[in-house]
Amino acid sequence: MGQAKSRGTQQQRKEEAQQRNQRFNSTDDLQRFLGFNRLQSKDEFPGDVPEDALVCLVSNIVMLNQDALCQQSGLKFQIGDWFVSTGKHENTVIHGPFLTVEVAFEFARINFDAVRFVALDE
Repeated sequence: MGQAKSRGTQQQRKEEAQQRNQRFNSTDDLQRFLGFNRLQSKDEFPGDVPEDALVCLVSNIVMLNQDALCQQSGLKFQIGDWFVSTGKHENTVIHGPFLTVEVAFEFARINFDAVRFVALDE
């Protein structure tokens, strides 16, 4: 059997290549949410929340961040998983993986008293 046949049919190889390309180009799917430990007051703009109210970041795993997060945390993340991070710079701690954003939010509520999540726009 030739090498090409051992790798599947031409159609299968084409589909696999398209899937790889989709994964590498999936940075558009990056979703990030800031978690705060207090609600926004009536006269406060979203950007006005005091920095000490920010308790975590909730984000999904895409090709763009997978390798770095796996190396930094020592955890095994798959594309589509979610994580919660706390701390700043060299003191960042990464928690996860979580299968859904809802599970990650619940973890942040229980462990970091997050009561509000605000999406970061790219």
